[in-house]
Amino acid sequence: MSVDALALSALTAEIRGHLLGGRVQDVLAVDALSLGLEVYAGGRRHYLLLSAHPQWARIHLSSIPLRRGLETPPPLLLLLRKRLRGGRLMEVAQPAFERIVHLRFRHPREGESLLVLECMGRHSNILLLDDMGTILECVKRIGPEVNRYRQLLPRLPYVPPPAQAKLPPDRLTADDAASILQGRAGGTPAWKALVESIQGVSPLLARELCFRAWGRSDIPCGEVAEPTALLAVLSELLAPLTNGDWRPSLGYDSPDEEAPASCFAPYPLTHCARWEPAPSISQALERWLEDAQRQARDPYRAARERLWGILAEAAGRLERRRDQLLEQMMPAEKVEALRQAGEYILAFGWQTRPGQQTLEVDLGDGETLRIALDPALSPTENAEHYFERYRKAKRAAEAVPALLEQVEEELAFLDQLRLDVGLAGNRAELDALEQELMQWGYVPAPAKKAHAKPAPAAPLTVEGPDGFPILVGRNSRQNDYLTFTLARGEDLWFHARGTAGAHVILRTTGRTPTPAAIQRAAELAAYYSSARQDTRVLVDYTLCRHVRRRPGGRPGQVYYRHETTIAVAPRP
Repeated sequence: MSVDALALSALTAEIRGHLLGGRVQDVLAVDALSLGLEVYAGGRRHYLLLSAHPQWARIHLSSIPLRRGLETPPPLLLLLRKRLRGGRLMEVAQPAFERIVHLRFRHPREGESLLVLECMGRHSNILLLDDMGTILECVKRIGPEVNRYRQLLPRLPYVPPPAQAKLPPDRLTADDAASILQGRAGGTPAWKALVESIQGVSPLLARELCFRAWGRSDIPCGEVAEPTALLAVLSELLAPLTNGDWRPSLGYDSPDEEAPASCFAPYPLTHCARWEPAPSISQALERWLEDAQRQARDPYRAARERLWGILAEAAGRLERRRDQLLEQMMPAEKVEALRQAGEYILAFGWQTRPGQQTLEVDLGDGETLRIALDPALSPTENAEHYFERYRKAKRAAEAVPALLEQVEEELAFLDQLRLDVGLAGNRAELDALEQELMQWGYVPAPAKKAHAKPAPAAPLTVEGPDGFPILVGRNSRQNDYLTFTLARGEDLWFHARGTAGAHVILRTTGRTPTPAAIQRAAELAAYYSSARQDTRVLVDYTLCRHVRRRPGGRPGQVYYRHETTIAVAPRP
């Protein structure tokens, strides 16, 4: 995805709220296509990043200080330092429903300058204009050999990108909505029709509109019964343009907690398999970008996806088994009611007539018990039928809880394996995990080829504060090996509470661990867990001698006692 017009509206509003009137203290080249501004506003430094990357063009407040990425400053950077450094940001604006942002600066000596960001995929650009609208310099120079109609070169007047011939979303009528959806082939996806017809509507926004209006993000035009439902939903999503009530979120293509963020938006992404709110639109963008770039550079992504698919299929089977077991469970009072029904039939069966379907028993105080009968059976046979149901329900009540516990433990093990796949750092670790899946029966073993039990790999070793080494297990076998082979009884053992995650060992070597070392080990336990995206994670820690393997459990499944719980922020 790319940063769309509505996301840019939220970003410009956020930048305006934090930086307007701020003083530019520095300008730097982050990379060949990205610039960073250090702006002092509201009593603190802020970092604003602008990028003309063909895939990840954007503007946002950076949560970390920006650093110089180029040794030789490009011409644009030299001009920006001259005209912006020491100046103030006077205006942050966006042409209506366009993927363009204008930043106007005023310098005590150089006067006014306009910095223009165009977020348009491979046509993205960053341009510096003087107060007359003349181009001073740009990140990408576009000459007549590239575009005869719109040249972007120094000393030429700046010409904005041509406006799209689409309907303005804030003035859409019921007739417009009907025309958009009914004027296309019935099989055309409605979201595609919206993108092609309405200004500023991206594929992501269009899918969200379809889901909220008609219950399906992929609904075809031919199945839309009420085109006008679009108007209310569109009005709701555009309302923050006037009231400022942005609700940024991250969306995920998979319900799996380990899945990377696939998109972000300034509104709840309810059409996604899973979504979560974000603290700000800039932080949502940063998180999405981090996941997108990690996927882009992960050479083992296909192998991970395949193993995740195997685990998801296994989890689905277990969840169906759990549902079946829950159906067999019956509350104790209902189990007892079956026995009583049989006894009442034996006691009052002499009152029944052949073919009778209900036996009514007077319980006193005006209360009557009605017992269903099978008219084809005798009273004795009906009573035996109830007794048999009672015995079966009683057996289930005794056996099912243990079976449910087994299913829940295996589901927890699958959660750990999903996390293991995400944390695997190389192909050898992924191959070892696949062999482990074969061992547990989740993957069929290849014919006529024995699979060896994978040797435990070395855990991650981190030099903690005050000279305390910290060991981190990155899969279930490493966890088991780390906790029960490498660790000593006086070492401290850490694990994120109530979720899949790494076993983390703080080596004490006979010393009393410092609070800083305990904090760091807890942060690593939080980061190497399924809760790593949370802002605060509860982490338990105890002495290693208080950790025991769970009887009958899988590798890494333990129980522990005498724990202390702390809340920390995940930190790699």
